[in-house]
Amino acid sequence: MTVIAGCACGGCSTEDNARRILEQDTSMGRLEAMTHDVDSMIKLGTIDKHYVIKAADGINLDVWVIFSKKREYEKTKGTVMLLHGFEDSKRNMLSLGETLAGDGYDVVLNDMRAHGRSGGKYVTFGAVERRDVLAIADYLLNEHVINQPLYAMGFSMGAATAILYAADDSRCKAVVAIAPYSDARTVLHHHSGYISDEQFAAAWARAGEIAGFQPDDADVIAAARKIRCPLLVIHGRLDAIVPYEQGKAVYEAAGGKKELKTVGIASHLSIIAMGDKWFAEQLDRLTGNKQPKREK
Repeated sequence: MTVIAGCACGGCSTEDNARRILEQDTSMGRLEAMTHDVDSMIKLGTIDKHYVIKAADGINLDVWVIFSKKREYEKTKGTVMLLHGFEDSKRNMLSLGETLAGDGYDVVLNDMRAHGRSGGKYVTFGAVERRDVLAIADYLLNEHVINQPLYAMGFSMGAATAILYAADDSRCKAVVAIAPYSDARTVLHHHSGYISDEQFAAAWARAGEIAGFQPDDADVIAAARKIRCPLLVIHGRLDAIVPYEQGKAVYEAAGGKKELKTVGIASHLSIIAMGDKWFAEQLDRLTGNKQPKREK
């Protein structure tokens, strides 16, 4: 997530502020997504399947599937729902997806609504996106494209959405949340500029009316309390965009098996420098799929 400075302002009406929240500029992620030819990616084996799946409200969600590279000789470890962050696209999660597939997982990557190649006008910071991930999982399982168990892994807005989705889907057996916020209201207000608590609350409520969600639908703390699958929160101590305290609050609220991994020198974006292999190892460890090292 980049800084959402100016998403609301004290001199604007409630309606203006609500639309500033919902109508974010995701053009960079959309442009990046359009520069990659999907047919060529399939021919090259970069991805295995491409789907356009309808969300509950009819919006088209663009989805890639990468199958485990070990599936011909080894049982798949399960399926990872891999979720990108704000203003991004699934293209920037592809490298991690390939690493996870090489490690024995099937991987599902989707462009969030109003991002990448997916349709939609409004960004709801997990409130509606949680339903989209559930719709994608339902479709791909019903079509026998992927198999259980399901896992969710995401960065920033994707991390928050992963937790929100897991609260809705008991088939999700573990979540890795990289730099999640505690709820959309908190992080948006943190970056909203000169606006009072009352003004922001009114704008957020109106945003829900416009985009069809309840304000609590994006409450990651409430979702963390609900889930019982293992949760790993990874957060940089120097994160100024989604402060470390928000990730810690999510960890503290979780009701099941949980772990907080603090990366002391990392900011919001530099935490990705931990590397794809490292993040894949964290998932393996959380799910119990990590094989013990053999004695020499």
